[in-house]
Amino acid sequence: MELNGTKNEEILKGLPKYQIYDELNENQGRNNCYSHCSRVQKFNDTYEGIYDLCCLLEKNLKNLSARIKNENNTERCRYFYFWLNDEIRKKLKTRHPNTTNDTSVLLAFYSVGSKINYELPNSNCTYIYDKNITLDYWKKWKDLYDYIRNYSYISNKITSNNLCKLYEKIL
Repeated sequence: MELNGTKNEEILKGLPKYQIYDELNENQGRNNCYSHCSRVQKFNDTYEGIYDLCCLLEKNLKNLSARIKNENNTERCRYFYFWLNDEIRKKLKTRHPNTTNDTSVLLAFYSVGSKINYELPNSNCTYIYDKNITLDYWKKWKDLYDYIRNYSYISNKITSNNLCKLYEKIL
């Protein structure tokens, strides 16, 4: 049985590895958003909050190792990719529920991410853009990854009070 995105998030929200996304979503210090995100700002009227997301992209890329502790660089990058693509997908879906791939928005984020990475001395976590990979596919990939990373915790929680039936659906 396939669960919808809202139900998946409800189930995964309290899990230890899923809290990494909360770290990436912390919006403290938006004032530090520099000119990189000016390329995305023009989309803010169409996709509310897309500029703020770009500012978070910049902040997270610059401080990724501090934002996601206790993970190696490969895992940090994976969380970053899944977080960013899922947040972009959510922003695009609010305006056009049936369209989650606005190429111009995705290319703008790719451009911003590439420019930031170029300026960072030790960055090896770049934003991935491939026109053949839809944001819906990224979402499925993220759900699978989150499930795998949280499997042992979910298995231990399976007998938990009201969540038992919810956890059974994803196991």
